[in-house]
Amino acid sequence: MVSRLAEEVKEFNSNGKGNALMQLYIASTNTNPEQLLVLVIVTNLIKHCHALQQAGKLVYIDSIAGLNIFNTPMTILSTSTSISSLSLAIILTSDKMTNTFTKALDMLTYVMPISVFNEHEPVIRSKIFMTDNCKVKRTALHNI
Repeated sequence: MVSRLAEEVKEFNSNGKGNALMQLYIASTNTNPEQLLVLVIVTNLIKHCHALQQAGKLVYIDSIAGLNIFNTPMTILSTSTSISSLSLAIILTSDKMTNTFTKALDMLTYVMPISVFNEHEPVIRSKIFMTDNCKVKRTALHNI
């Protein structure tokens, strides 16, 4: 599965559809002998959403799990506008641990557009981040 996913990421990046970065790593707190996976995706459409003023004011972070047989959590960073919610990034991780999510947010800075969060530099910054009552996400945001 991982090799196929790596091929897809390479093709995605070479076709000019946007930027994606995938990394396997072993976290210091990982008790599972398998490597952990982090995949961050910023499509060309998502890059345009970062130019919106609202992207620099409010970012929602929401996770969904159980989308496939591997139970891979998917996290979507988005902002709201008068017409709809617009995605700012997509993150897939192999688990829901703080270290993994911190790594994902760190990796996200490498694929973000120059106008990230409405010209707030290529770092994970917005005036307000809103998430559910999830200590993992709050700690990861604090760590970045």
